[in-house]
Amino acid sequence: MTRAALILSVSCLAACGPRHVDTPAPLIEAPSPVREPARERPTSLDGLTQGELALVVTLDGVDVWDGLEHRVPLDGCPPDGPTVCTRPGVDVRRTLQRTRTVDPADAQASERALDALMGVQDTRRLYNVLVEIKAADPSRESVYLAADPEIPYAFIVQLLDLTRAYRVNADLTGWFEDDAVFQEAALREDAPFFPHVAFVANE
Repeated sequence: MTRAALILSVSCLAACGPRHVDTPAPLIEAPSPVREPARERPTSLDGLTQGELALVVTLDGVDVWDGLEHRVPLDGCPPDGPTVCTRPGVDVRRTLQRTRTVDPADAQASERALDALMGVQDTRRLYNVLVEIKAADPSRESVYLAADPEIPYAFIVQLLDLTRAYRVNADLTGWFEDDAVFQEAALREDAPFFPHVAFVANE
């Protein structure tokens, strides 16, 4: 897959309907509790039942829906925002716009643009939330994934990698406290995380 393709939006995923992807399980930052949702649940998740997990990707971050409940935003995120907000100080929309104006033929510029784009989402903290959920019920293997139409495909690929398998070099709780260590951590191919992903159209 080319880097230009990764910058495309996920509109086609929404238009084409649900897809199932098998990507080739416990281990605990303070728990991310659940509460009565301050965020309105997307209608695309109306069929979500207790015990099912869904991630909704927006330009503000990632909402984690654990069954019928929305996970509380982590420390540093707006109280009425997503569970895991994008990194502070990053203008997500400007970064995305810059990425889309890069000439795909310029390999170095594309590399820099994609690196900037991939650094927007706080994947380490999202991974820690998912580790906590998995630790509570190691039998869970599936996750629903929804994304706003303007979300670049690069974010989706990033989340597929995140949910596929556990990572090496985590601390004793299974979490990562350091971004650099997390980014360098290899996947444990012998330790599936949430290997079954179903795409749903976000509305």
